[in-house]
Amino acid sequence: MLSWRLKIADAIAGQFPPNSFDRVLTVNSLPFWEDAAKGLAEIRRVLKENGRVVVTLQPMWAKTRNEIQRVADELNTQLIQANFKNVRQLTLLAKPIIVSSIGEK
Repeated sequence: MLSWRLKIADAIAGQFPPNSFDRVLTVNSLPFWEDAAKGLAEIRRVLKENGRVVVTLQPMWAKTRNEIQRVADELNTQLIQANFKNVRQLTLLAKPIIVSSIGEK
């Protein structure tokens, strides 16, 4: 049986012990982080081995498919630079547009 706990936290604060979570989901917050690289490193630190992160954005400013793809590519690059593995993207071209990058520890 699956169980869920929702925790709202500062991405950089370091308030959880290492290897605390199986999954981390962040929605529409990455552009507001003071330091995205530090925040992603902190997420990686608190994920259990083979844990998964999903970073989701709604890029309302992106008007063309090329702009949307650029957002998705940049998100993937950030996860790769934070040493996540098996990074992949999911883009929904509905209204609103949703871009997600998924990575594993």
